[in-house]
Amino acid sequence: MKHERKSTWRPNLFDLVIVALGAAVMAVIVLVMRPAAANISETVPMEYTVELQNMPEGAWELVNTGDMLYDNIRNQAMGTVVAVDHAPYTRPIANASATHVYQSPVPNAENVILTLRTNMTVTDSSLVSEGGYIVRVGGAVAGKGPCYAGTGFVIGITREGE
Repeated sequence: MKHERKSTWRPNLFDLVIVALGAAVMAVIVLVMRPAAANISETVPMEYTVELQNMPEGAWELVNTGDMLYDNIRNQAMGTVVAVDHAPYTRPIANASATHVYQSPVPNAENVILTLRTNMTVTDSSLVSEGGYIVRVGGAVAGKGPCYAGTGFVIGITREGE
């Protein structure tokens, strides 16, 4: 008859030092890798320009100053329209020998350029509208107004008084 011995682990001083060292390393990693809390420096009125691209011709006439524009994905308030403009929608077309690329207007399409005004919270890393929309030049936009919607990009930001 064989006697089976159950192995039981008993922590010794070396094991406790290893566990404590591992916990200390993990704490340092968490403290170093976590994002720093953004310092809110101020809230200021700002204007920024959005270009909604490839809209149906005449869509700019549907936009009125005073319209509130919302993000079409998260339904966050982006700002109030203070100015509207339009420009031809173009796309790059190569010539027959493919030596030059030209911007060719697309029939029945235009870009709608909206200037929006809102109070922005200025942090170390971003500008955030009162509605929570993060504004970055070059950032993609999916915006909707009372009777129009479109996609495009933020093309400029202006602080009040600049």
